[in-house]
Amino acid sequence: MNRMTPLRKAVGCGLLSAFAFVFLVPFLWIFMTSVKTDADAFTLPPKLFPVAMSVDEYRAAEEAGELGPLARKYGFAPTLEHYRRAFAEFPFLLYLRNTLVIVFGTTIGVLLSCTAGAYAFACLRWPDRGWIFGLVIATMMLPFQIMLIPQFMLFRSFGWIDTALPLVVPFFFGAPFYLFLLRQFFVTLPRELFEAARIDGAGEARILAQIVVPLSKPALITVALFAAMGAWNDFFGPLIYLSSEGQKTLAVGLQGMVNDYLNEWGLLMAAGTVMIVPIVVVFFFAQRYFIEGVSMTGMKS
Repeated sequence: MNRMTPLRKAVGCGLLSAFAFVFLVPFLWIFMTSVKTDADAFTLPPKLFPVAMSVDEYRAAEEAGELGPLARKYGFAPTLEHYRRAFAEFPFLLYLRNTLVIVFGTTIGVLLSCTAGAYAFACLRWPDRGWIFGLVIATMMLPFQIMLIPQFMLFRSFGWIDTALPLVVPFFFGAPFYLFLLRQFFVTLPRELFEAARIDGAGEARILAQIVVPLSKPALITVALFAAMGAWNDFFGPLIYLSSEGQKTLAVGLQGMVNDYLNEWGLLMAAGTVMIVPIVVVFFFAQRYFIEGVSMTGMKS
């Protein structure tokens, strides 16, 4: 096996670091804008970091009550005023609760339904399973807009409009993309384990719970992360099914905030930062399983 020379490794690390910096710049700009004063945010030429304050400016800002905790401690212009206003003028906690209900419900539904379905397609022998699996995957080609009106009429007949049920319940009946990911991972598991368990008298439910699930932790975490991120960032579904203020999610509420505070960039960036940070934190702690699950999925057809 060819080993990378130190020069090639250094060049590769340098290129990856450059690409990482390019992708991080927008997030850094959002955060820095959220801690700038309005005067700093509209300064020309634009500056990434909040500027230092002179003694006179610091005293004037302190007398006007415009200093944030960071400014008092370090004597710089960064302020948390936009975050205070965002939580005071924008019902973040209400929207966060609604979003978390949908995120947890969606994630649990995906894991339960897709794990059982993927096990049936990957590990059980039954007639026409390949043809039916292809049919399930083919449903991914149907645009969401085609199913929108029939689904809306169905959920309205159930009395589910303006509740989280239309956004959660369908995932308890499977999701083709996540089903495909888990099925591709399950087929890589050794068949000998299943046969030995069946010889010992284990049923399919016990095999799934005690053998397949523990061995599939990276794939399950990957699917859970995908499902949680999709539910967290979903805008179209909540916009269609949720109408009252008490049921809105962060994505819909943030769009309404953009309409109400169009020119207050610091406030909008503070709200955007609050919505981005949880996903970044979750990915940071789950990245090892995420990378392992993606790399091992699809190794065997």
